[in-house]
Amino acid sequence: MIVMRKIIKWLPLVLLLFLFLIDRDNVLHVSIYIFTLIFYTIILIFKILDAKRMWHNEFDVEGISKKSSVDKVAELSDELKKQEN
Repeated sequence: MIVMRKIIKWLPLVLLLFLFLIDRDNVLHVSIYIFTLIFYTIILIFKILDAKRMWHNEFDVEGISKKSSVDKVAELSDELKKQEN
């Protein structure tokens, strides 16, 4: 797990280096680069969705977000402040 985190951490730099170093005429190089880029994008999307789920669990905003009166972030923060008091 620790190795995977380090790989994910350094993957943007590796992708940047690959962008400059790959042979664009070689189909294998290009397909590996595209696959790695798509894989990293999927990982980022899953991390964002997980952070969103954790935020909703931490602040318990399910009830607030379903209110029709809460349309803006400022209104959401006001509702959260009211809950704290």
